Amino acid sequence: MDESIIKEKVMNAIRHALINKDKIIAESKQDVDEDCFTPLSDEIEVDFVQNFISNGGKFVLCEDKYDLLLKLSETAEEQKWNSITCCSKAIKEILTAAELPFDENITDFSSINVGITFCECLIARYGSILVSSKLDKNDVKIASLSNQHVVIAQIDQVVPDIKTALMWVKQKYSNSLPNSMIMITGLSKTDNVEKKFIAGGQGPKSLLLFLVNGKII
Repeated sequence: MDESIIKEKVMNAIRHALINKDKIIAESKQDVDEDCFTPLSDEIEVDFVQNFISNGGKFVLCEDKYDLLLKLSETAEEQKWNSITCCSKAIKEILTAAELPFDENITDFSSINVGITFCECLIARYGSILVSSKLDKNDVKIASLSNQHVVIAQIDQVVPDIKTALMWVKQKYSNSLPNSMIMITGLSKTDNVEKKFIAGGQGPKSLLLFLVNGKII
């Protein structure tokens, strides 16, 4: 089958997943051990989106880089992003192209409102995002401590599982793993309040992914 047809099929499936996100959340399984052995489909990109949504993540699908710039600008206006923090040179260029101001002088990571990073890969089985210090030395801190963590990724960064993700990173950096990595699976939770799990109790209260169909840089 032609590659463009396959890509369009995947994109349509992802759009369908977004439209039916409430149903996906309602039907998501609670047994983690059972989920670990659930076979993935032939379209792992769709598996990732469904698991990411069921974990409480928010999702924006972008047709290309130009659509990314437009939707970043629209989201910033809608959510009133008065302060955006980033360290990556490439992300600074993207925000500049989208005409969005950003803060690159970080004095206190715990006070970051909106922090934007890239990621190493997206893990389909768990709907997780892998961020490493190789992207930028401060990206793991931004991912861990931002009130709202925003991730920009490409659809071809989806891998099936953790083992493949680690192999991906190891190969990318010539068999040298980063000093630090963080795997983000949905919103942070805490059970410190009356022994109830509270989303966003610790770490990001919101996780937003811009998934781009094509090259970002």
